[in-house]
Amino acid sequence: MKNNKGEWEEKRLYFYPKISPIGQLDLNEDYISLIIKVVGFETTFYDLWNFNKDGKALSVICLFWGLRDDGSKSEEVTYTIVDSKITEEGLIKWHENADGLETFRTYKLNEDGYFEIIKEEREGEYEF
Repeated sequence: MKNNKGEWEEKRLYFYPKISPIGQLDLNEDYISLIIKVVGFETTFYDLWNFNKDGKALSVICLFWGLRDDGSKSEEVTYTIVDSKITEEGLIKWHENADGLETFRTYKLNEDGYFEIIKEEREGEYEF
């Protein structure tokens, strides 16, 4: 970037992600499960974090990952990579589209407080 004298100088510019708590889920009474929204420069994530009662993070799943064309100007998601649904039974139905290779998973919270994959299927091919 040029300074007032017209000379080039290095400047480091930072974009700080915006982190917002969305809500708490009751997946197991022994643990605390929270949904957190993170808005980065061109991405939006919704993550499901699981903590023990002492506040130690045990496990996390990205529930939603979306891209935005307008950078920090707008939070409108234009392309979705990961989306999920949570069933009444507490199962997480997770889907990822990685450039044509689609992955479908079902997660559940195990007794130790970690999310585990109980089912996985893939369709398509990676298109680069």
